[in-house]
Amino acid sequence: MEKIADLFGKRVAPQRKKGDPRTRRESRVKDFLERINPDRIATGRKPITEARFNKTIKDAGYGENLDRLWSFCCDAKNFSSAFWWKLQNNK
Repeated sequence: MEKIADLFGKRVAPQRKKGDPRTRRESRVKDFLERINPDRIATGRKPITEARFNKTIKDAGYGENLDRLWSFCCDAKNFSSAFWWKLQNNK
């Protein structure tokens, strides 16, 4: 009987770089934070963390469908203002 290492050779899954998103949702959250945080920093507020962002959108009812929120915010003139307006009106 052959060893498993001999059967598969040196096939190794490519290593993920630290900070790279693993899922589509993680990449969408990262996109949101890249658009929202610069406006917050410019106005003197602290940037939002991923955990706080996820809690905020879950409470507003957008936990499952970020694409709908993303398209609304992208169509708006000011992304960050549209984002906060939509969350407040959805609660």
